[in-house]
Amino acid sequence: MKKRDSKRDKANPQDEQSDLEHAKNVKELIILEGVFVHLLGDDFRYRMGIQGPHTDLFFWNILLNRCDLAEVFWNETVHPVRTAIAAAYLLRKMAELHFLDHRAAEQLLKNAQRFEGILVLVLPRVMISAACVLAESLVRMM
Repeated sequence: MKKRDSKRDKANPQDEQSDLEHAKNVKELIILEGVFVHLLGDDFRYRMGIQGPHTDLFFWNILLNRCDLAEVFWNETVHPVRTAIAAAYLLRKMAELHFLDHRAAEQLLKNAQRFEGILVLVLPRVMISAACVLAESLVRMM
């Protein structure tokens, strides 16, 4: 946070409040990223805000097990295959948490299967699209 002149702080308390709100938001993001690392391991490297708000909202809804709303945001993500794989894995890891009751764990596993099913439908289209791009590139090189 920026250092402020004490006279200026007294003259404009809104600046101080804005700085406190910003610090609170940063703290919450660090905690949320810590939850992802705890569930997915140290090799998981997702930083909030990097891939846009749709991906952030997608993962937030996955953490809350709101998969209907998560799917709405998933349709707008930059990397749909990657985010669906991460969602399925995240949901499976959450289902393993020892403090969940049996019904909650079953719902998490059901939602993981839902995103795995989406992947089964999407991957062939992605493969065809990638093959078309590759073919076009090869034609241009000739």
